[in-house]
Amino acid sequence: MTASRKTKKRQRQRRQKARAKARKQAVRQSAVPAARTTPARTPGRTDGSVATMERPRAEAPRAAVPAPVERPEIRATSSLVSRPVTPAPAVAATPVDRDAPPENGGHRRKVVAGVAAALVSVAALVGAAMLLIHPGSGGGRAERSAATSHAPPRAVPPNTSYVQTRVLSSGDLRVTHWIESRTPVSAVRLDQPHVAGLPSLHVSKVVVLGNGTRAIRLRSSGHPRQYYVTGARHLYVRYTVHGAVTRAPQSPDRALAVITNLEVDGVPGLTRTTHSVVGTRVLNLACSPPTPEALPAPCGVSAGKTWRVTLDGSEVDDRVMAQLDLGADSQQ
Repeated sequence: MTASRKTKKRQRQRRQKARAKARKQAVRQSAVPAARTTPARTPGRTDGSVATMERPRAEAPRAAVPAPVERPEIRATSSLVSRPVTPAPAVAATPVDRDAPPENGGHRRKVVAGVAAALVSVAALVGAAMLLIHPGSGGGRAERSAATSHAPPRAVPPNTSYVQTRVLSSGDLRVTHWIESRTPVSAVRLDQPHVAGLPSLHVSKVVVLGNGTRAIRLRSSGHPRQYYVTGARHLYVRYTVHGAVTRAPQSPDRALAVITNLEVDGVPGLTRTTHSVVGTRVLNLACSPPTPEALPAPCGVSAGKTWRVTLDGSEVDDRVMAQLDLGADSQQ
């Protein structure tokens, strides 16, 4: 092939390429109106004008993403392809105030308060029903209250007793026993001591409690008073004795309490008993064994206006008598 032919061939190829390029350009220009009607998005490219039309989402803020750098040719294409698009009505995102209470907080509080009130009412009804079904359930509180109001003036160890005799201005004796027993006691008996020449006594205002519960008196034809205490370990006995004090003929203010308490039987195993006489001036105490002919002997010590004696061992059941001065600070 000669050089002229090669030159002609190259010129013909250039003309074909030019005509093909012209046809492509014409086809591209004819496709612009259609592209304006329906904008085409090139995958992998970012159309800034379209991105601004996205509806904002009510989500937690995310980390900012740097805007892509547009190349000159992309920006030129975007200007040709993009056209004004009527945006959809954007929904304004409501700002969320995390510190503000929810709108229905008041309603929830009312519901919670109503539920709490209902639960309290149900609990009260259940408690009342339990008291009706088990009436003895309140006995424990009554016993504790009674035990508190009838507490001894001093500690009383197990298997011991404390007896307080208060001399009234009338010459009567108000006697109180506090007894602690390790063995449950089912019944107690109040009896008059056997003392030679003891005048007839009258006992009134008797109160017997077992574990804080009032005892039941057992009716019998015998002289001793018997009380049923349902297996008690803590006993409280109180009574008033009339006729136990004899006044001296020469000095009416001087008197002798032949006995200072009754015998409380039915409590086994007592190892110690403390007697105290209060309410008037006590001149001295005398103790004697529990036999009619036994001679009394001085006992006890003075503590201010109170005389006290503690009997233990074989003397725990001894009788105690007191010489009194009824004209000095006697109590009603």
